[in-house]
Amino acid sequence: MRVAFSWDPSLFNYRNMLGNPYGGSLVEAMQRHGYSFELISLNPSPDTPSVNLGWIWRNRGRVHGIHLHWLQGITNTDTATKAWLRMGAFVASLLLARLLGYRVVWTLHNMLPHERPHWGVDVVGRYVMALLANSIICHCEYAARTYTRRFIRRRNLFVIPHGDFRQAYPADMTREDARRELGIPDDAFVYTSFGNIRGYKGHDDMLEAFKGLEGDHLRLVVAGQRHQFYDGVVGNEPMGDPRVLMHEGKVPIDKLQVYFHAGDVAVFPYRDALTSGAIITALGFGCPIIATRVGCIPELLDDTGAGVLVPPANIPDLRAAMRDSQDWNLAERTRAAHTVADELGWDRIALQTMEAYGPARTA
Repeated sequence: MRVAFSWDPSLFNYRNMLGNPYGGSLVEAMQRHGYSFELISLNPSPDTPSVNLGWIWRNRGRVHGIHLHWLQGITNTDTATKAWLRMGAFVASLLLARLLGYRVVWTLHNMLPHERPHWGVDVVGRYVMALLANSIICHCEYAARTYTRRFIRRRNLFVIPHGDFRQAYPADMTREDARRELGIPDDAFVYTSFGNIRGYKGHDDMLEAFKGLEGDHLRLVVAGQRHQFYDGVVGNEPMGDPRVLMHEGKVPIDKLQVYFHAGDVAVFPYRDALTSGAIITALGFGCPIIATRVGCIPELLDDTGAGVLVPPANIPDLRAAMRDSQDWNLAERTRAAHTVADELGWDRIALQTMEAYGPARTA
């Protein structure tokens, strides 16, 4: 079965190119079962074919499935008019694909985009997928229930967990070397925050919670790239607390381990989310977690011992969890984090995804 997979250019080279390794990890696991893939895009691109009527018609019979992910490529335009026109073209393309026998699969990574310059178009896009996708993959039961309630889709919803990222990143650095590279004392207690700096991720809440903690031995390391729409206080500007170490910008693949190996606890105070690739990454590095009780995160972490969850946008509870973590048995928490990551192997996820793809077809 040949599948067109919408992703960024890192799809087939995710160990060397910056990008989200989810797509490449899934494709790699599926290829071991005889599936073949090619890269497509929802953004007009000179290097990658775009899903449109012409592409759908030309590739009938050669490509059997279309696996879509984020739909922002359709709606990220400078005007609402352009976004609506592109949504109309997308709907026409999917209708033709279904008429010609393509199997359309969509993975729901977020209920709605976190930044929505053209909000109504994004909502319509979710209803379009509810009507036209053969199968919809959700990463947890909460996501499936919420999508069913909001967009009236019950059939062919497949709950398949988000896979781990350990195969994507080097992990051969010692804790001492990582701290030396960041200029952090060996006896410091370090909170790590990794991921793109965006409003829904609660960086402001985390900074406020950390500032209320006492101790010159404490450090908060924030590593990630600021999103273009983010206007909060976290960035390269002064933090007002010398214990906060800000590393703003894209983190190279081989440097990711520096931040997690240097840290004692990873903090993810999301105000809203379904899944989190950053939490998945932290678990793979064996980093205990403080996170908020939103989206799929409770199903991932509850009763595992890998960390604790607090209510979103609750600075006192977040501060209390950060304070309490200084007394954790970090060795036990690390083992628990690795155990959770062990349960997110791609071989099992590939088998589940094959069910969503339906009966394998050949030309």
